[in-house]
Amino acid sequence: MPKSELVRLIKRLSVLMNQRIDDVLKIHGMARSQFQVLYFINKSISLPQKDLLESLAVEPATLSGLIDTLENKGLVKRSVLASDKRSKNIELTKLGKKTIASIPHPGLIIENIMFKDVKESDKNNFKKTIIKVIENLEVSELTK
Repeated sequence: MPKSELVRLIKRLSVLMNQRIDDVLKIHGMARSQFQVLYFINKSISLPQKDLLESLAVEPATLSGLIDTLENKGLVKRSVLASDKRSKNIELTKLGKKTIASIPHPGLIIENIMFKDVKESDKNNFKKTIIKVIENLEVSELTK
């Protein structure tokens, strides 16, 4: 069965974007998953671990390991929620706030690299097309 050229190109684009994001974050001693945790917490000041789990769409054990790592680095701290003693709240420490503020958002860096020498109108058309493709995939059921 022939492989779809567009699907192959989109997959290659995704792989390259993730590799370059990893490269940007590696300079700052950070893994992408760790950055994502810090980023989401920073947007909310503090976050119940359950909400963070939903935002990142990872397994509970994966998130727990990430939080352990970030806690060991002194970047986040856990506290018990007053409303539910079984639930944890995650917040950035002073070092965590300083760290996330010092890391330029890798998505913006990669976007600037990706669209270097691309006309703004082409970039806007690309964005519109991607949005439509995503919408199609989100609402479409596969048929035989």
